[in-house]
Amino acid sequence: MNILFYHDISTFQRQALPLLKSQYAVNSLKLGILEYFRQNGNEANDHVLAAGVDQDVVVAVFIQARSLYFFAQEAHFSESIHCAIDEFLARQIKIPAIMGRGDTALRFAEAWKQRTQTDFLFSGKDYLYELQHIGDKQLPLKGNLRRAIPEDMPELKPLFDAYYREDLGITQTEKELEQSITEQLAENEIYLWDDDGVKSMVTAMLAYDSGVELANVFTAPEHRKRGYAAACIAEICRRLLQRYASIVLFVDQNNTAANSLYTKIGFRVVDEMNGYTLSEAVV
Repeated sequence: MNILFYHDISTFQRQALPLLKSQYAVNSLKLGILEYFRQNGNEANDHVLAAGVDQDVVVAVFIQARSLYFFAQEAHFSESIHCAIDEFLARQIKIPAIMGRGDTALRFAEAWKQRTQTDFLFSGKDYLYELQHIGDKQLPLKGNLRRAIPEDMPELKPLFDAYYREDLGITQTEKELEQSITEQLAENEIYLWDDDGVKSMVTAMLAYDSGVELANVFTAPEHRKRGYAAACIAEICRRLLQRYASIVLFVDQNNTAANSLYTKIGFRVVDEMNGYTLSEAVV
């Protein structure tokens, strides 16, 4: 097996997407990262994109952002991670953390430990939820769901600014914020719950034949615990399920309120993403 590295994101996408799309739900996070890279580029050259290729067929995908995300066909899993670790070490590419579905991240971390004689620590778990059916019962709440348009920018900017700061720990300039929202309005579908003003938002993104992912779920702090998020998510799910077979989203294991909300709407846990921090290898 060969581990091939890519500098051009478009070329990497063409190689990686068929494998990632073969299991859309479990790979939606990686698809989202690739889409983010495509929109924002790699000017700092700080992202690593690699693929495990066996007989001209891509059987493993490795995407290095803050963590290393990967997906490999089970038949090639062990060979893929051992070859990738060797190549990363040979190129002196640091892997500060690993994140993968089920036990795959643990298997990678154990292989890393054995190869480098270092150690690793569990860092957290996200649940992958999927929804394929939702009832017709409407929540008794004022307001309505509508799709955001460019003219909503004055209301979108404070919502996204608060979301980026609170959920992602990111601070953006006003220009960066407006550019990010403009791109999302063009590439994705942003929905708002409006009740005499915008109260909640959610984004439908990465739409493929098999499904769509929800992200950027956020309610302004002053409007929380009033049912706006539940109404917003339930209504967008009703609309999206008319077009897509399934809806997926990721939730931190420790976010009790969100896990309870999605379960009540009808989402079910179909997988989990586990993360580990890796001790730095001495090359």
